[in-house]
Amino acid sequence: MTISTPDMIQENLYYSNVYSVIKIPKGFEKDYFDKQTPLTLINKPGFDSTYVTSQVDKFLRSVKVLHESGDTVAQAVQKV
Repeated sequence: MTISTPDMIQENLYYSNVYSVIKIPKGFEKDYFDKQTPLTLINKPGFDSTYVTSQVDKFLRSVKVLHESGDTVAQAVQKV
């Protein structure tokens, strides 16, 4: 689901359509591998985002390991 404006994010969080929104900036793929650029997570008030955060971190670490082992990012994502 693409939620692209702050108003849409707040509305979807308010109506519990989503509990967490991950903002992925343009150029994230290159910036992440070069500079470890973090993602932004926006959560519904009262929602414990620990699980979401740990799953995203685990995914990114796994992709990075496979990429550093020689896979393209697309191949690494597919494997993970």
